[in-house]
Amino acid sequence: MAITFPSTPRINQTFTSSSRTWKWNGFAWDAVLDIPTGGGGAGLSGDPGTHVTHNIDADHFYPVISSDRNGTGRKVLVLQDDGTVGFEYIFFHDVFKPSEFTFTIGSFTLGGSTSKTALIGPSSSNFNLGVYGSFAVTYPSLTVEPVSAQISGNFVSGSPISLASPFTSLSTSGLSIPYPVGDDPTSTFTLTAVGENEVSQTKTTNIVFPNNFYYGTSTLDFEDNDILSQNLTAVLRTGTQLVNGYSFVVNSDLGEAVWFAYPYRHGKVKKIVDPDANEDKTNRFARVSVQSHINPNNFEESYNIYRSSQLGQGEENLRITVDPNDLG
Repeated sequence: MAITFPSTPRINQTFTSSSRTWKWNGFAWDAVLDIPTGGGGAGLSGDPGTHVTHNIDADHFYPVISSDRNGTGRKVLVLQDDGTVGFEYIFFHDVFKPSEFTFTIGSFTLGGSTSKTALIGPSSSNFNLGVYGSFAVTYPSLTVEPVSAQISGNFVSGSPISLASPFTSLSTSGLSIPYPVGDDPTSTFTLTAVGENEVSQTKTTNIVFPNNFYYGTSTLDFEDNDILSQNLTAVLRTGTQLVNGYSFVVNSDLGEAVWFAYPYRHGKVKKIVDPDANEDKTNRFARVSVQSHINPNNFEESYNIYRSSQLGQGEENLRITVDPNDLG
């Protein structure tokens, strides 16, 4: 005879028919089984005939973290070899072959970003990675679980560094790298993770090390003085950014000139425009000197120093582009 269950049950409501009982879990009716527990299995205890209820969440799946397996599993009752009752989990990988899944890395970040920018320093010094907190890794759901992961990079302490299970993070506390060398040099970190199906995947993140771009206004003529002695705004900008165009806003009062400075290796100014006024202002600026500059990290290199010929122009939005092939 067909069983007619209540049409609008409440959570944990029970229903009995023909000496059998079920309980509504919000998704389906779970059978309340009369199975002798025999003194306890999986934390269960009681006399023979004890009711053992299999309660599960409405979506029927649990995040499972154990000493030997991590993942998402379906919780089920099992009758064990010794006659006791316990709970077990059916993983996605118990139903599908690992080869039917694609092992992938979702994301690999340092301090929450796939690319960081930091002020360049001399190659004889080290950069402290601890300022970024940690490396973080994510893996897509419904995929083969990772069984190992390591990060390679130019770590002072040695490379690679292995991640502990569940292979999702590595603290940068105490980690450092030598400052790389070159034109806006980059230090790259490579994550290599291996899945249950023995497939290896990699992902990278990096830190780019440009020098400062300075801009501001002043009544002083400091073309022969170190630009750090002036009250100018410092921002990190790569040569590529200057080639593509960099915009900044200045406000020069009566008697003040507009100044800006950047590494000589990026080339001379190609064009200066005010996009708000749709005006070419290239001829209003001139390179007044090339001077040696030591940045706050004690890195030294030559800088182009530019000054406006007109004073007290008020607020201006200036966009400069440079020509890396014209050092002048």
